[in-house]
Amino acid sequence: MKMLSLLLAFLLVPITSFGSVTDNSLDIQALNANRAKYDGKQLTLHGFLVIGPESMYLVKRLGYDKDYWAKDSGCLSLLNTGDLGNKEDLYNGKYVEITGLFRANNYSYGISLSECGLTGLDINGDPDNHIVIEHRSHGEQP
Repeated sequence: MKMLSLLLAFLLVPITSFGSVTDNSLDIQALNANRAKYDGKQLTLHGFLVIGPESMYLVKRLGYDKDYWAKDSGCLSLLNTGDLGNKEDLYNGKYVEITGLFRANNYSYGISLSECGLTGLDINGDPDNHIVIEHRSHGEQP
């Protein structure tokens, strides 16, 4: 019986590793610098949402003004966002936890003026279940 329990535990370990990757040391800049390693993986990240007429992305800090297209950019486009409806103002500028499928190349999503660089996070058209506002004041930077 003990051997059967050990065998089941051994077999279940690889299955549990297919879920969402939450790496507290992984920030947007590190993710972009290692994009091939994370391409196609479900990730949970933290950052500030920027939403506007020509912007919909996650940044490591508000006021991020570096080169969005650099390999180690601190900006990540949101892809397949669905309809944010009246939540644009609710999400804009907020520090959030966001879960989605990381894409090292967002060209397959078409041309968009709201992207910030080549990489993106696909939230499957469901912002309500993929974006959680963290309890942090608007001006507080991580």
